[in-house]
Amino acid sequence: MYKCLNIQNLYQDILFLKKSVMLLLSKEQLAAIQLVGYTSQYLTGDFKNYKDKKQMKSYFEKQQDILNSCDLQCKYVNKFFQKCQIDKNYNNADVNKRILYSIKQNQAKL
Repeated sequence: MYKCLNIQNLYQDILFLKKSVMLLLSKEQLAAIQLVGYTSQYLTGDFKNYKDKKQMKSYFEKQQDILNSCDLQCKYVNKFFQKCQIDKNYNNADVNKRILYSIKQNQAKL
C-alpha cells in the first residue's frame, strides 16, 4: 500500500509540473530551462558562509521553497487572488488569465 501511495504522489507531482510548464513557458523558455538547477549549498543546506539565506538563494530555489511549504503556498495564493481583484492590469496579464480560467474550469467540474 505504501508503495502505491508514493507512485500516486509522483504521478500527481509530474502532472502539476507539466501543467505549470504548459501555462507559463514559451517554446524558447522551455528550451532554456534545461540550463536551470540547484546550487550545491541549497541541496546540502550549507548556508553557514552567508549572512542572509534568502539573499543568496536563486529565484528557482525560492520557488522550490514555496512548493515545499503549505504556509507559503497559502500566502501566495491569497496574494494572487487579491492582486487579481485589485489590479486590472495584473488580472488581464495573459498568464494570470490562463491560470484563473483553468481554476474556474476545474471548480466547475467539482
